[in-house]
Amino acid sequence: MKIEDLPEDQLADLMRRYYDGEKVGELIEAFGLDVKPSQLVSTFPPERLPEPCRQCGGTMIRPRVGRSSYSAESLSRCELCGHFDAPGHSWRRCSCEACADEEIKATQAREFEIVDVIDAYVRKCELAPVSLADLTIRQRIYLAALATAYADEDLRVLLHVGVEQTKMPPVAPRSADVISMIRELWSAGAIGLMRNSPRSAFDIEQKPGHPPEVVGVIPSEVIWEIQIVDVDRSAILIPNCTPTIDEALILWHEMSQSEALAYLESERDRYGIDAVAGDKTSAIIREIVEKYSTAETQCLVWMAMRDLFAAMQERYMNRRHVGNSLPVFIKNKFEHYQAKKYDPKQFDRRGKQSIVSQLLYNHVLGIGENGFTLRPTTENLNPPAACA
Repeated sequence: MKIEDLPEDQLADLMRRYYDGEKVGELIEAFGLDVKPSQLVSTFPPERLPEPCRQCGGTMIRPRVGRSSYSAESLSRCELCGHFDAPGHSWRRCSCEACADEEIKATQAREFEIVDVIDAYVRKCELAPVSLADLTIRQRIYLAALATAYADEDLRVLLHVGVEQTKMPPVAPRSADVISMIRELWSAGAIGLMRNSPRSAFDIEQKPGHPPEVVGVIPSEVIWEIQIVDVDRSAILIPNCTPTIDEALILWHEMSQSEALAYLESERDRYGIDAVAGDKTSAIIREIVEKYSTAETQCLVWMAMRDLFAAMQERYMNRRHVGNSLPVFIKNKFEHYQAKKYDPKQFDRRGKQSIVSQLLYNHVLGIGENGFTLRPTTENLNPPAACA
């Protein structure tokens, strides 16, 4: 006998006894069923639920499951429109027409909400436009470098900032420097976020139970407006400004440090040493470039990296130990040369000189390649009259 041939009262008794735990084989024999024990539960009629379908009002049904996995949270389906609910299984989404329409509307609502959040963030970040005279010399150099590489023809916006172009020199010695330049100019009001920046330009987070919020921007995705007023736009490209002696030395030290760190990073990559130049390493490099030229500093870095790599091979140092040892090796080499009053060999510049370096040494300090080969001292600012 097939299960559908059973009277309703016997069918109800069979299912009750099954879920009460009676042996399947005995139930099949008792009711004279022609079914394998493993397939008995699959022949039970679905459970009809009291709650109607929330989409069309039809009857919701739920398949019977084995008693070992019996749960009130198994999938239920509308026998009229096909809508299903799966409590406890949020990864399962109903694809009925009504739910698909709901999903589209919910997605649109989220998009509108995110657009409003982005718009509010852009308004919050707005600063009044500035003139070139309002900027520091450093900021004018930064703006000129970024405009040279990324500005449109009208010098109104910056596009794809940080994306290096193979046929052009890098904007700054390191990619991290470009981000720092952007943030400094942004905080000064020299550049600002444009509302028509793509959504991908904004880092958006949404915590459970909270609305979405912008927690930051991706500089390379942002369309940056150049907010310079009261000046011929072409003046943005050439930082015609005269620093004092003290300002000139500070700018020289900063650039020398940045170029030395860029060389350190290239050597680190060449040796396959996983060691990020953090605050400690940066401070040591800054100390070195106050005594030696960038070309000489590169020599000290090269020797320190050579010795560190040799030590790594001989002592079987792990990568973390190597990373922690890098600033120590550099500082030891520097102090040894200082104590012995040695002059390090001058290394040639590796790769193309960055745009910001060219602007500083050629246009602002007027010392050209001497900015790389000479030590940053008052005597080496040539001509001294270039600095007030």
